[in-house]
Amino acid sequence: MAEFYLPYHFIPVVQREHAGSLALAEFRKGKDGKIDGVRHDRYEPGTHSGTIECTVEAVSPVFVGHQKKGEEVVGFKLNGQPALPASSLRGSVASLAEGASNSALRVLSSKVLGQPCYSYRKRMQEPLSAIGVLWREGNTWMLEPVCLPLMHYDERGTLKPGMFKWKTVFQAGPVFRVFVGDKDGIRRDKDDATDAEKKKFSFKSTPITDMKKPKMPVATLTWDQVQVLDPRMPLPLNVKTGKHQQTVIAQHLQAKAPLRQGLIRVLGCYEKGSDGKALRQIPEGKHHELFIPYEKGRFGKLTVPEAVMGRFQQLADQMTEQSEQEETPRPFEPKDTRPGRTPGKMPGSRLVPQEGDLVFFEVDHQAQGVTEFSYSSIWRGRVETLGMPANAWTFFDKVDPELTPFHGQRKQVTLAERVFGFVEEKDGEELKNGLRLKGRVRFSPGIAERAIAEMGLVPLKELSSPKPPSPALYFRNPQDQNDFIAKSALKPGTHWPQGRKVYLHHPQAINGNAAPWDNSRGAFVADRHVKVRPWAKGSAWRFEVRYDNLNDLELGMLLYALSPANEFRHKIGMGKPLGLGSVHMKIERVRVVDRQARYSAVGWSGDRHSGDLAWQSLRDSFRKGMNAKVRAAIEELGDPKRLGDFEITYPRVDWQEGEEKLYEWFVSNDQQPEGERVALQPVAVTNHGRAEARVPTLSRLPRPRRS
Repeated sequence: MAEFYLPYHFIPVVQREHAGSLALAEFRKGKDGKIDGVRHDRYEPGTHSGTIECTVEAVSPVFVGHQKKGEEVVGFKLNGQPALPASSLRGSVASLAEGASNSALRVLSSKVLGQPCYSYRKRMQEPLSAIGVLWREGNTWMLEPVCLPLMHYDERGTLKPGMFKWKTVFQAGPVFRVFVGDKDGIRRDKDDATDAEKKKFSFKSTPITDMKKPKMPVATLTWDQVQVLDPRMPLPLNVKTGKHQQTVIAQHLQAKAPLRQGLIRVLGCYEKGSDGKALRQIPEGKHHELFIPYEKGRFGKLTVPEAVMGRFQQLADQMTEQSEQEETPRPFEPKDTRPGRTPGKMPGSRLVPQEGDLVFFEVDHQAQGVTEFSYSSIWRGRVETLGMPANAWTFFDKVDPELTPFHGQRKQVTLAERVFGFVEEKDGEELKNGLRLKGRVRFSPGIAERAIAEMGLVPLKELSSPKPPSPALYFRNPQDQNDFIAKSALKPGTHWPQGRKVYLHHPQAINGNAAPWDNSRGAFVADRHVKVRPWAKGSAWRFEVRYDNLNDLELGMLLYALSPANEFRHKIGMGKPLGLGSVHMKIERVRVVDRQARYSAVGWSGDRHSGDLAWQSLRDSFRKGMNAKVRAAIEELGDPKRLGDFEITYPRVDWQEGEEKLYEWFVSNDQQPEGERVALQPVAVTNHGRAEARVPTLSRLPRPRRS
């Protein structure tokens, strides 16, 4: 299997190592605290103030966008020349400073698709298959059971122990679903002109309040009949036989059985758009719609706790936001039950439970209450800790609370926060009247040193990181060697984030004329692609950083973040994972301002700067004090010459090219045998007490098996 490099890797985070942090208790005292020069009201003796003069050279084409005009993103310019925004320079340097000093992540979203939780699609082997009707009694949601789940028996036909709870839920007798339609029929929106027997699919979802519910010939069964599957006493059941297991998946219609009233559930595979394609992207594996025998009040209602309702809404809202650009919003409700639901943004596209909805559900072990429900059998799981939703913030906080953006439970102001500033947050939002600190560094824009050549207009490939949590790539075990982590097993505290994401440099774009970002041969989709005019390799800019009141450690960190080593290259601008944006940032000169002399009578009329600083020793002193694995990872990832001759690409399966179906690698990985599933290894590890670094590769996998 071909090996490749992932476009992004991670600077590790370290637990409880925050050199240079300021005690928050002292910071809260303001000017009366021991704040070690972290102030703006005066210049402290023994600190550094001045200007760092830097140059930036593009070693690959670079592009920083300014605004979108139609299909094109127009580049940022000053005085008619492409320029580097001060915010982009500051962001690149500050991010590296945070990683190098193991400081708090000053920017860390707690939300995925608008919701503060990680979620994942459950496996096909974990369906919700019992069906019930939602009801509202006062302020409490209830669920009326109407249909058993898939019922599992052992090879001898004995009901498996985990199934016995359903006898409690359906005490009055077993009720199985009945399949209606076939794979082709349920997708037919009109009569076939060439085959009179191929009629359009005419069933509609039955409103629970409909007094004239459809009737079908379905036998009434008892628990005595289905407690054991006896081949000598055949029943009208659709039984699927597997290894060491038999599963009842449905009941057959019988022409001579009495007609029973019931409910039709139609998902709506037949609905077509103006282009003739299905509006609802429903898996090809769906072969039937459902008829469910129904007698109101036959089974006792179950409570649906408020937390279960909240979890459903959170997961549903994530899916809806993800489908904003689609013709039909997800998750799909049964057809014809939400005539007012519209595509696009919420609230119009939002799916909110209402009375009478047919839903799939699961119950607790005592069969007393509903633990989960959804509108589709294959639903989503939520990563949780102690029953509460977990997100990126949760995972970093479990490693070390001082790593998360500044909040009320923090005890320290970390080194990068001291220099670049912070804003206190609560629940992922800026806290009004919370603590704030203005940074003590100011970046100028990068101004072109000479005329910058703009390349031709080119469509960029789609940026395609997998949606978190994707634990095979984004998470690890705390020890050096990483093992595969299943989505359903992911736990804050047990598993750590890989760290702070950084992008690899593409040697082919640096050393040659390769353009891995160019999508000229692929289809251009307006809501997925943009066009840009990159700035040519060799373009150069000059900028400066003004700093005030920095101590030796703070200035050393800033200098290291600007220039960790001669071979180090930064990334800036758009298309970083695709190969754009590699630059060589160099410190040309560090000039010093003597604040005491500057505000004297003589200094007022003289040069602003009093001399130059021999800065390398401050940088090297900071470097020496860094965590060894953090330093090794940064310098390995920043040096393009250390990479082997492997393609840099998003994960793909064998023979896969282009941008479509990039999820297949993850599906295939989940299907691999135990012990052969792939996990991204850390860049830096400890070997015999020493930190060693190597950018790990991944392998292409076989195409996933179809269910």
